[in-house]
Amino acid sequence: MKKIIIISLIAGGFYVARKFNTTNKILSNLKTKISNVSSVNVQGGFVNLKIDLNITNLSNFDLSINTYNLLAIKQLRFYNAKNRLLVGTANVNISNIQIPSKEEIVLADILVKIPANNILKNLSLLSVNLSDTLRVVPVFNAGGKEFEINPENYV
Repeated sequence: MKKIIIISLIAGGFYVARKFNTTNKILSNLKTKISNVSSVNVQGGFVNLKIDLNITNLSNFDLSINTYNLLAIKQLRFYNAKNRLLVGTANVNISNIQIPSKEEIVLADILVKIPANNILKNLSLLSVNLSDTLRVVPVFNAGGKEFEINPENYV
């Protein structure tokens, strides 16, 4: 009986490790792009944007995260594409994500808060399409730890 339990634990460990490696490959091959800005307003020292965000799975694997909040996108960070400085954030809680291989999903009506002083420092952001000037980096929370997906490759 002990041998069956040990073999089952080892097999389960291999399955979890393989699933983790595949998920990690998928997450590092996600591409984000702002597809629409539906409203802009200024309130309490912040410029608030309501945007739609496309997330594309460039990997050869389907992404299916139904983790009951064990793995979730908790925040989206918006960086200036030219100087790589943090411009603003959007706090979200997205835990059930399904993106087939080579396909995309749209996250609609995301509220992005940009401190007004960041707009003044990054006026070039307003001169052209936001998709070209802002880069979006999802921040995942897994087991209480946060990590960004490809922050070094976002530009």
